[in-house]
Amino acid sequence: MHFPGGHQQHPHVHHNRYAQFDGGPDHTPGFWSHTATIDWCERNYQVTWYVAEFWNCVSSLVIAMAGLINLYTVYKQRLDTRLAALSLAIIAIGVGSALFHGTLTFHFQLADELPMVWAMLVWLFSWVELRHETPKYPLLPVGLVLYFIMWSLIHAWAGFTTIFQVHFGLLVVVGFYFVYDWRRRYFQDAMMRWLTMVYAVPFVVGFALWLFERTHCLHIEPTLGFNPELHAWWHVLSAVSCYHSVVLLGVARHRALGKPARCGQLLGGLLPYAVAPTKQL
Repeated sequence: MHFPGGHQQHPHVHHNRYAQFDGGPDHTPGFWSHTATIDWCERNYQVTWYVAEFWNCVSSLVIAMAGLINLYTVYKQRLDTRLAALSLAIIAIGVGSALFHGTLTFHFQLADELPMVWAMLVWLFSWVELRHETPKYPLLPVGLVLYFIMWSLIHAWAGFTTIFQVHFGLLVVVGFYFVYDWRRRYFQDAMMRWLTMVYAVPFVVGFALWLFERTHCLHIEPTLGFNPELHAWWHVLSAVSCYHSVVLLGVARHRALGKPARCGQLLGGLLPYAVAPTKQL
């Protein structure tokens, strides 16, 4: 929705959370009123009047596509429900991120950020219960759902920016720890090393690009003469990581339950996928 007459901001917005160009926030006019608590380094409304950050928006759809492929392979292989839940969360992240970057509105910012927390909670639950056919901690899902609801309500009211980023970062670090600990103790073969690497390395590299852009936005374009759209590359690398996280979790789940763990291949071997123990390649 467009509200003529300037930017209507969320009450908790602070200008130092915006991308800085020429000494101030980017207030390029466009179709959408800027109500988000944050802006990024891509200049707004440069490609079309209707999309605030065009390349950040388009690159977000790569994440959604990764989740869709995950969901397709999980369905075809009849894999664990938690893998379907994780795939749906990845789709929601991609769609929400596209809507957020396309509009820079606060409600679509929530549509981007809240699925990120949802995905990490599904991820952590899956690793805690990795070796159990039936949950060992039956109250854990209830606790995680209540935590997600509480966090969502507080975040929607307060409009966190840095606190959200730190919160999400802590969830990611805990998730990395679970993956590393399981791989170190139980999964030391070449396939699991490879899946762990293609899950972790793209995310770490993408985060480095994200962080560099956030801290050097004012200097990147004047120095290079163009904007390399590092945030869009963060989306692409995150999509690679998200896709392989589902494959890694599927294979690890089978291993932990003492079942055959194999990978099939899509697109001529470009994309692996977890194969159900009862399925033929």
